[in-house]
Amino acid sequence: MSAPLAQAFLRTLDHLIDMGDRRSAALQLGEGFRDIRLNT
Repeated sequence: MSAPLAQAFLRTLDHLIDMGDRRSAALQLGEGFRDIRLNT
């Protein structure tokens, strides 16, 4: 997965986590996103 696409997914997961979705938190901590960092 490309870095920009992974960052977009992480932003979406962040919004879902803010709404209380625990499954998104588990995805965000998974191996697929481990090396992806968001630019703030």
